[in-house]
Amino acid sequence: MPPHVEYELTDLGRSLREALQPLLVWGEAHLDEVDAGGASPGKGEAPLDRA
Repeated sequence: MPPHVEYELTDLGRSLREALQPLLVWGEAHLDEVDAGGASPGKGEAPLDRA
């Protein structure tokens, strides 16, 4: 059995929450479009890896 390991964000890592919150809100608002394939890469951009 592998040893039990607990992970925790540092204060610096937790400080990203405020910066990332708008991305979460945007993602939730556009989830149907993204799932339907409406969010495709722009010209010259590689397709998203959905694996």
